[in-house]
Amino acid sequence: LGSEAAFAFLDVIHATAQSDDVKATALYTRGSALKDSVMMSDEDDVDAVAVRAEADLVFKKVATLYPTTKVGERCVGMLFAERNLNVGQLAPDIVGKAPAWR
Repeated sequence: LGSEAAFAFLDVIHATAQSDDVKATALYTRGSALKDSVMMSDEDDVDAVAVRAEADLVFKKVATLYPTTKVGERCVGMLFAERNLNVGQLAPDIVGKAPAWR
């Protein structure tokens, strides 16, 4: 199955599925396939940069439209990590409750 046919199939699944989990999975699969297709490309390759940007938009769409699904939660975490956890970047503040010591 070629990539265009696979993407068309995923689009049909996303458009016709009734389950948010299935819709989120179809979009996530599309984004993953895009990202994987340029994984080994040079950072300066203009086409690869465009494909990576398209994949990131797909992941943002999953995180926005389906945040309560498992795939949506994965995309939220993945996008957070890409924005905030880069080498040489200051780590974000930790927000949470201190454990109750006895």
